Amino acid sequence: MSRPAPEDELLTVLEVAHYLRIDRKTVYRYLRHAQLPYQRVGVGGNYRVRRGDLDAWLRRRTAEDPSHDMSHDTKN
Repeated sequence: MSRPAPEDELLTVLEVAHYLRIDRKTVYRYLRHAQLPYQRVGVGGNYRVRRGDLDAWLRRRTAEDPSHDMSHDTKN
């Protein structure tokens, strides 16, 4: 079985948090408010984020505000 292309890899919430260097709670907040594209998988409906979608989302955020620091995204 071949591995998916890097942009098609599905990341867990924890992997997204590590990738962005932010807290898991912030990732969940982005997901809850539909600020970050995601898929639900499995019986429990666990969140997964496609790496390509995450990279595109990050590029858009950076283009909108190059000085934006996600570590300060603490609003609920």
